[in-house]
Amino acid sequence: MRQSVSYILRTPVGSRMMCREYGSLLSSPERRAKPSDDVCLLQALLKWEPRVTLTSLTIERQLNG
Repeated sequence: MRQSVSYILRTPVGSRMMCREYGSLLSSPERRAKPSDDVCLLQALLKWEPRVTLTSLTIERQLNG
């Protein structure tokens, strides 16, 4: 399962010829770390890896300054 999750997260959406929607937005070359990265990660895993289940979610925000 670890290998499957790694492959999903490292595959840019649109890069697979036979399944353009496969992959995650995290691996897009133009992306940088953004607050929405957690959402992208969850969406990709829940869509492409049926063995993953979401059991809880904690969101913490840090305010600078």
